[in-house]
Amino acid sequence: MSNTARIVKGYVTGNRLPPEGVIELVSVVGEVLRSLNRPVSGLEAVRRPPGQAALPVGDHAPTEEEIKASIGETYLVSFEDGKPYHKLDWHLTRRGLTPEAYRAKWGLPDDYPMMPTFYRKKRADNALQVGLGYWDRTRGKNPPVEPDPRRLGKRRRRGRPAAP
Repeated sequence: MSNTARIVKGYVTGNRLPPEGVIELVSVVGEVLRSLNRPVSGLEAVRRPPGQAALPVGDHAPTEEEIKASIGETYLVSFEDGKPYHKLDWHLTRRGLTPEAYRAKWGLPDDYPMMPTFYRKKRADNALQVGLGYWDRTRGKNPPVEPDPRRLGKRRRRGRPAAP
C-alpha cells in the first residue's frame, strides 16, 4: 500500500468527505509526498529554528539579514546545513572546517560568534564563580575562593570511620 493511500485512508476513517473530496485529497497528498522526495537544490530553505524564517543553504554569500537571523539568543544556525547549534565550532570541526575557514567560505565578519549569547554568559559566570578572571596585582596571585555556604558543614566522609 502506498504512503498516499495510507494517509488518505487514515484521514477518511475519521472524517466525512464527499466522493469528489476524496479524489482531491488523494491528488493533494500525492503531490506533497512527491515534493518531499525531490532533492533539495542549492538555494532552497531547509530546517529552521522555532520563530525564525528559514535560512537558505547553498554556495551563495548570505545577506546581512540572513546573517542577523542566524544568530539567536540560544542557538546559531549553520549556513552549511541550516540547522541550529549551541556550539557552532564543534559542528564545523565534524565537517572539517575551522571557524576562520567557515567565516571566509560564507563571507561572514571576523567577529561572527561561534557560540550563542546565553552560552557565553553562562560560561563567563561559571568562570567568575570559581575565581578565574581575578588577579591580585599587589600580591601576584588569585584571591582565595570563598566556600559555598550551602555546602558548609556537609563534608562527606571518605573511607572508614575514625576509630573511637
